[in-house]
Amino acid sequence: MKTGAYIYTDGTRSEELDQSKTIAGILCNVTDTHEIAIMPIESEEELDFDEAQQFCHRTGGRCPTIDELTGIYLNKDKINVALKAANLPALKESWYWSSTEYDLNYAWILRMSDGLRGYLNKGYYNNIFVRPVLAFNDSTIGDC
Repeated sequence: MKTGAYIYTDGTRSEELDQSKTIAGILCNVTDTHEIAIMPIESEEELDFDEAQQFCHRTGGRCPTIDELTGIYLNKDKINVALKAANLPALKESWYWSSTEYDLNYAWILRMSDGLRGYLNKGYYNNIFVRPVLAFNDSTIGDC
C-alpha cells in the first residue's frame, strides 16, 4: 500500500476512504521496510516532552522517532490529503516532539513546515505539539 492509504481498526487497509469503518491511522511508508500509521488525532495544546509522551500513551499510540517524523514530513502532502478527505485534522506547520532523546535533558524535534530538525530541553513547550503513531506490530490496528 502507498502512503496516504487508510488503516482501519479492524486491521484492513484501503486506498479509498470507507466511511463505514473507523480509521486507526493514515499509512506512512517511512522507508521501504518501515511503515507506521499516523493517528487521526494530535495535541491541540502545546506540550513539553513528558506531556507529549503521556498524550500519545493515553490515545493508544506512541510518540514517533525523529526518523519517523522525518518520513512524515517527506510525505506530509499525501498524508494531509488523506486526513482532509476523512475530515480529520491535518498536520500543523509547527514543531513536533519525537521520542528520540538527545541526552537526559534534551530530545529531538522537527518543524513540519520545512523539515528542520533540532534538539530542545524536554521541559520546553512553546509551539510544540505531538502526533501519535502506531507501528504495525501494535495491537491497536489488528493484523496489519
